[in-house]
Amino acid sequence: MNRNTSVCEDMVQMVFVKVINGKHQFTGEGELSMWLFTIARNVGYGCFRKNKKQTKDQ
Repeated sequence: MNRNTSVCEDMVQMVFVKVINGKHQFTGEGELSMWLFTIARNVGYGCFRKNKKQTKDQ
């Protein structure tokens, strides 16, 4: 969980952009909720890795 509200809002925005840009990739074979969860999880991992790298460089 991130306590920085602006970072969380940015992450939510990234998820929505990825969902809108990738909606043609959802085939309906799986559940929509799992597809959305996977996108959100991957955005979260990406932000975590980016933050970890920035912290390490400082």
